[in-house]
Amino acid sequence: MIVTWNTMGMRGTASNDAEFSDVFVPESHTYSRTEPGFHDNPLYNPQTAILCSWTLASANALGMARGAMDSFLNLATAGSTNSPSRLCNRATVQTIVGECEAIIGAGRAYVMSAVGEMWDAMVSKDSDIMDKAVHVRLAITHGIRQSVQVVEKLFYSAGTGAIHESNGLERFFRDLHVSGQHISGLHSNYEFGGQSLLGAEITAATYS
Repeated sequence: MIVTWNTMGMRGTASNDAEFSDVFVPESHTYSRTEPGFHDNPLYNPQTAILCSWTLASANALGMARGAMDSFLNLATAGSTNSPSRLCNRATVQTIVGECEAIIGAGRAYVMSAVGEMWDAMVSKDSDIMDKAVHVRLAITHGIRQSVQVVEKLFYSAGTGAIHESNGLERFFRDLHVSGQHISGLHSNYEFGGQSLLGAEITAATYS
């Protein structure tokens, strides 16, 4: 194993490289994203395989946003040595918590709905799969970008209490900002979605 994953967050992913020499790999154990799969399964559909994998990135981000919310709630309801007023009793904090809860729920619902519709279309082999795939790509990016916004709002609302490793919020902050840099969370996916919906020429970059 070649250790290449040295980042500011998400260090426990084991996303490292491996190199093998003089090893035979049968063709049935290989995969090409643009070629039909050896198994007749929606997971291996070359048109949508990348979106199926990106769905995991969105689920990961939304899960971390939920974790950030849990950490913040614990912090907000605990006492403070520097202020007589707990965070949970402040109107601005109450507003942020309500807003973030709505953001997380809406992001999750969009992903579940869009991915579910695309999956059903793949299973039934409908002809409008790619129309549904556009919304999946938008939903995935939206879920990731909004998760980053959630942790930023909570981190700021927590003040100096957010910087301590003891409450976990700072780790979610670091991890989500790494997750947000993944290809599936790039703003160019919004550009792609807009071009597709408008019937314009597709010029949006995929990997930058």
